[in-house]
Amino acid sequence: MRTVRQLLYPIAAGVLLATCANERSVTTGNGLRGGDARWAAIDSLSDIGQYATALGRTEAILADAREQGDWRNEFRAWLYKGRFEQLTGVERSETLRTLEQRAAIAEIPLRQLLRSMIGEAYWQWYQSDRWRILERTEVSAQEDMPESDPTTWTQRQFMAKIVGSFEASLEPSDTLEQIPVADLEGLLSGADGAVELRPTLFDLLGRRALDVFSNPETRLTEPAWRFKLDDPAHFDLFEPFAFRRFTHRDSTAWEYKALLTYQALERSHLADDTPAALTDIVLDRLAFVRDHSTLPEKDSLYINALTTLRTRLVRIPAWSEVSVAMARYHAGLAARYDPLVSDAWKGEKSTARELCVEAITRAPGSFGAKQAASLKAALEAPALSVQVEEATSPNAVFIAALQYTNAGQVWLRLVKDPFDATTTRRWDHDHGAWLAGQKPVAEWSLALPDDGDLNTHRVEIPVKALPVGRYALLVSNDPGFEPQNDVISHATFWCTDLAIVERRNTDAMDVLVVQRNTGAPVEGAKVVPHLLDFDRSAGRRYVPLAQLTTDKEGMVHWPDKGRRGEVLWRVDLGEDSYSSEGHWVYRNEGVGDPDSLRTFLFTDRAIYRPGQDLHFKGIVTVKRGGTTVVKAGHSTRVAFYDVNGELVDSALVRTDPFGSFSGTFKTPMGRLTGGMRLQEPHGSAYFRVEEYKRPSFEVVMDPVTGSPRLGQEAVVSGVAKSYAGAPLDGASVQWNVKRGARMPWWCGWAYRGLPWGRATEIASGTAVCDAQGRFEVRFAADADRAFPRDADPVFFYTVEVAVVDITGETRTGSTTLNVGHRSVEIEIGGPGTLDRSSTDSLDIRVRNLNGEEVDRPMHIRIVELVAPADAPVRERLWERPDRTLDGTPVKNDDPRSWTVKQVHFDRKDVRAQGHAIELVGVARWTVGMYRVEVSTTDPEGVPLKVERTLTIYDPEIQNTGFLNEAFHLQPLKTTVEPGQDAVLLLSSALPEGRVMMEVERAGKIVVNRRFMLKKEQQRLEIPVLEADRGGFAVHFVCVERGRIHRTTQRIEVPWSNKELHVEWSTFRDKLLPGQQEEWRLRITGPRKEQVAAQLLAVMYDASLDRFMEHHWQMSLWPTNIAELGWSTAGPFGLVHGQDIYGHTAMPRDTLRSYPVLKDFGYNAGY
Repeated sequence: MRTVRQLLYPIAAGVLLATCANERSVTTGNGLRGGDARWAAIDSLSDIGQYATALGRTEAILADAREQGDWRNEFRAWLYKGRFEQLTGVERSETLRTLEQRAAIAEIPLRQLLRSMIGEAYWQWYQSDRWRILERTEVSAQEDMPESDPTTWTQRQFMAKIVGSFEASLEPSDTLEQIPVADLEGLLSGADGAVELRPTLFDLLGRRALDVFSNPETRLTEPAWRFKLDDPAHFDLFEPFAFRRFTHRDSTAWEYKALLTYQALERSHLADDTPAALTDIVLDRLAFVRDHSTLPEKDSLYINALTTLRTRLVRIPAWSEVSVAMARYHAGLAARYDPLVSDAWKGEKSTARELCVEAITRAPGSFGAKQAASLKAALEAPALSVQVEEATSPNAVFIAALQYTNAGQVWLRLVKDPFDATTTRRWDHDHGAWLAGQKPVAEWSLALPDDGDLNTHRVEIPVKALPVGRYALLVSNDPGFEPQNDVISHATFWCTDLAIVERRNTDAMDVLVVQRNTGAPVEGAKVVPHLLDFDRSAGRRYVPLAQLTTDKEGMVHWPDKGRRGEVLWRVDLGEDSYSSEGHWVYRNEGVGDPDSLRTFLFTDRAIYRPGQDLHFKGIVTVKRGGTTVVKAGHSTRVAFYDVNGELVDSALVRTDPFGSFSGTFKTPMGRLTGGMRLQEPHGSAYFRVEEYKRPSFEVVMDPVTGSPRLGQEAVVSGVAKSYAGAPLDGASVQWNVKRGARMPWWCGWAYRGLPWGRATEIASGTAVCDAQGRFEVRFAADADRAFPRDADPVFFYTVEVAVVDITGETRTGSTTLNVGHRSVEIEIGGPGTLDRSSTDSLDIRVRNLNGEEVDRPMHIRIVELVAPADAPVRERLWERPDRTLDGTPVKNDDPRSWTVKQVHFDRKDVRAQGHAIELVGVARWTVGMYRVEVSTTDPEGVPLKVERTLTIYDPEIQNTGFLNEAFHLQPLKTTVEPGQDAVLLLSSALPEGRVMMEVERAGKIVVNRRFMLKKEQQRLEIPVLEADRGGFAVHFVCVERGRIHRTTQRIEVPWSNKELHVEWSTFRDKLLPGQQEEWRLRITGPRKEQVAAQLLAVMYDASLDRFMEHHWQMSLWPTNIAELGWSTAGPFGLVHGQDIYGHTAMPRDTLRSYPVLKDFGYNAGY
């Protein structure tokens, strides 16, 4: 038989002979092999909770095992002892200390087994207390807490102990490689599994170490020089990898330790007679490296390595496992396939299936063949998912969406699914199976476009016309519709002309019933509200509460007396009916609040020292209807509460004619510092009391200018100066730079697996402030190689600085620099609409990645688009299909794909720095849809092009420019003074579009109007009254072709009549310490008239804002909130198909059972 050495590469004989050295014989005692009845007795004691007695008997076995040299029983006894000590209250640190003492003097292999278990115990401890450990501050090596006190360890100390314990468990490797794993009989679970793949104690312990080393949790803080899997050599095979020397200063990095452990395990199996164990570890290593590599070409390196490995293992069962790994790789790539974009990745699943077939054929009966059969079955498994609209029109063919995989033909059924809210069948878990057994109303089959690519596709399918009622559409891959054998998807829908919209009033609910296709109001319909009830005998059911009839406007008003619960509506009109889905309703408290007092409290600062005076002022107001007045002559009490909510002091105060009061408290000394508050029955103020040191200087980062190229040096600067304005000459600066990547908006699913947003430290250093207090941070703005250039990432570099003055005071600052493969972005401003009657320009800017405008020549084209004949296009509720039943191209409804009618603007070398682009003659352009195309290059010649649709409209004409919108509301003037008009533009591109408008003022509907728009627009002018101050709302509802448009436009009517104007007559911003100064202010009313006013002013140290910013807030005049907008509606939604489970299960992926070291119930994480 050829050995792996013969199959792969020759290995120096001296290297192999070195592994034969043996430290000492390890065959002592038979321990667990013959069994020990005492363990059964101990287990029985544990089962009945007698842990102290069980601990005593365990210690007896431990003593006997040590005396007899029975390392198997001794190892088991140590774990039992650890478990029972936990259950009897012994500190886990004491248990581990004893274990470590024994491990330090134990012989092979007990020493290694204990070291491995100690590493796992500390890992469990860390995992269970992670949240607490991460709150501890890391200290330098010289300042580390004592090793004997793990309860105080930081994350770094835990990781050092864990890594060190597992490393110690793997030495001496040459001896451990000579101990068969079978010698651990009784200590292993899964011992009858794949022992040949982990045949030695070194394999067993090495895999345990890898479980931790391959976990990124072992390195939470990553220095700039951290070890990275960024070398193609990490994907090497056999001797080139096993004997390559990897070194790095970050010797405890988890990827580094894992890589070295993989190396050691692979070296130990290079001379095996069969390559099974080597293949197993190599496959694991390649997957690990691929998962964590930062190389952009890691996928190609991975598949190339698998291909090479596969060619070296011909006619060996392990070859099939490599084939399966390759198949899984290709199957994973298939997730990137998007048929609406391109055919890239389309054939990946077919490639995966071919690899599975080859593995099954060439290595029948092998583990890899079983895996291949499971994967092949998953790739070939049919899948169906149907989607329908919640309702469709009676007696008309309609469209449903079908998502399918591996289905060349489907069978369809329509069955009745009657609805009765008062029964419990709607909650039947076997409803799908019940539907499959019903007599079809109609059934037929369809051939689907299927080229055998194994991918998922979407197609729209026609469904037969139906009379009014409630139905279910079932789609199956077999005409039998047998739930136990077939793949069946079903969706229930209504066939109705009815639709409802509802809203909640203070003590009632309004329901509007309209025709679902036209939006016309339905008169004479019966409307029955139902409330969900639960009865132990009857189960869940809806109970009818009233019977109402719609008026000529299609409205019903149900005085529900503020009920809360799950409500549905049943609507009947002749033979037609509809029942909404149940939804929860809440009581609307309304806006008509009674008269109420409010107290606004102000303090002279936001942070105080203990024992300091706290000055406060309060203003008491009373709200009466829609106005607010001050409350003069009002007596009240202000209380001072500390951190624990205990009363510190209180004061009785009385308001003056301006409704104000003031007072002073002394902040408490000798109490816990922190957040405290002043409390009055109708108001409060919060502040902090701390023992703080006033900051003496600040750090200000300069704005980022320019945009460096990737790979070049970037420079960020700042200044440190005292609050008096003096620079900090000679102050030391410590800085670090973290790099992350931002996903461009167009990136989509293609690059979703990249580590977007993850920040990693890439540089750090020190600097010194010059005589002007200035400093610079210089670093290389290198790209992260994990992001391919095609993804067009923008890298953001966060620079954090800490400036330390000669007294040791430290202040920080930060800024962010953006750098990409291109250095500019095109920005087309505005909301996507342009009023040709008032605007003759378009705001287009070229900015660098840091937002600074740059002067670059642009090529700008603006073209008019031709709306399709069926515009406005009825919006799809599902994703656009990628295939059609007749093979014709799928229609693209995106306006950007519309045909160009005329080019209205085409200019090159346009420079728009500082101004908008003038559109000469735009007033003569036809209203409608346009496409704006802007292209430029950055200073390095990298091209960039941006497209955006633009709607040009004119409120002075009747024709609408919103050609693709069945309903559009364009605000023209929405901030209005009393006596003026609010102006809105309402438009519809439908031949007949019905719109209902309501005006809500102070919680009441005061205007209700209906409009009929015929491919036109209408200008709405709403008079604004003095009583409208605080604003009001205008609600719109439009129902058309089974779609609903609801919107609320707020009209702002400011309290300008209540504004006071404050201006400085004199102001000096620089004073000497102790200098007297007088500031003068002028206070006038909204019309510049003199007013009687009271002024509250305070002077405080602005540097204290570094601790807690000081703000005053006072909102006297109410803002009217829209309460009566239309909310829940139906049936306008989408129904997703549900699967009928029960068909024959696919072969499960075969799982291997590896030998694992038992822990006998010991877990240090508890």
